[in-house]
Amino acid sequence: MSFQQPATPLLATSGLPYTSPGHPHNSSFSPAEGDAQPVQAASPGSASGSDSSLDRQIRTNIQTIRSNLLAIEENLGNLNRRFVSRRIVESLHDRLRETYDIVLSTERLFKDWQAEQQGQSIDVLERQRRRFLYEKLSAHFQEE
Repeated sequence: MSFQQPATPLLATSGLPYTSPGHPHNSSFSPAEGDAQPVQAASPGSASGSDSSLDRQIRTNIQTIRSNLLAIEENLGNLNRRFVSRRIVESLHDRLRETYDIVLSTERLFKDWQAEQQGQSIDVLERQRRRFLYEKLSAHFQEE
């Protein structure tokens, strides 16, 4: 069985926090509207400003995982109210497959980011800041 990348483009913002589209709960992971920009493919070793492209891609993946899980939960909740069509089952299957692919991709990005951080010679404060950011994103990822 082969898995495909998501058909919809992934979006990211330049800073923490994120939320899911259509889910207005107050989260420490929610972007302001209008801040979203398309993300280019992440390449190890490239860093822009203080946040690397791996960091931004991980944030994007966490946001996508969260929105997919919310959509899946909503669809499952609606199953009690109506007949289960083949289209609904296929939609759920596709969302689950997409989410699984993104989880695997995010795990690879964390490994690449860790290797990138170990290969760079930076001052102690910057290293601590990046370690804190890595741990915070890792905690959000594990939570999802």
